[in-house]
Amino acid sequence: MRRRTGMMRIKMKGLGTTEQAEVNSSRQLAVRVLSSADDMQKRALSDWAEGLLMIRNSNNSVIKKGREAIQFTGKSKILIPIFKIIAKEIKIDQFDASKLNLESKRSISRSVKSFWNNRSFPMKIGIGAFSASLIVFGTQGAGIAAFGTAIGVPLWIVLGTGATFAAVLYEEVTGQKFEPKEIRLERRKSNFKKVKNIVAKLRRNKESK
Repeated sequence: MRRRTGMMRIKMKGLGTTEQAEVNSSRQLAVRVLSSADDMQKRALSDWAEGLLMIRNSNNSVIKKGREAIQFTGKSKILIPIFKIIAKEIKIDQFDASKLNLESKRSISRSVKSFWNNRSFPMKIGIGAFSASLIVFGTQGAGIAAFGTAIGVPLWIVLGTGATFAAVLYEEVTGQKFEPKEIRLERRKSNFKKVKNIVAKLRRNKESK
């Protein structure tokens, strides 16, 4: 695994001032998060970020994406303390899964609405209280209460404004930019085709001699 000793200060081409500021802010957050993670956690974080970005790029509905994000994050229990740090940094830690009333769909809806009184939530997480309630209702089996204040982080990445952070986090750990799986496969096919053409050309040249 390639180790990163400091924050990368490479200006990304084609980005405007606002976009570049978002990248810089995300990179600073990623560096702070990684400074408190060991090597195993860093590898898990890169896998987690990649998985969530793939969910975000899927064609599934908002509700299904949200549920998949929480279920996928639930598999990384070792990272819950780090997710809580992220939630605090981006100021969505008021949303606390341990304080949700999970008895029924109606009680979940009331609980979620009480958190969504914070006007920044819909902007950061990208959904309203009704959608958030449906997502939570469908993921009770994921041990959702154990997420605590980290519950909003996967939603922020998959549905809200956190995609840049996830991409930068992945890059900081792996040393490679995130690319959707479809693009990677297409590149591999293209490279394989080029190699195959070169080999065929060499054979023809050898046979003609």
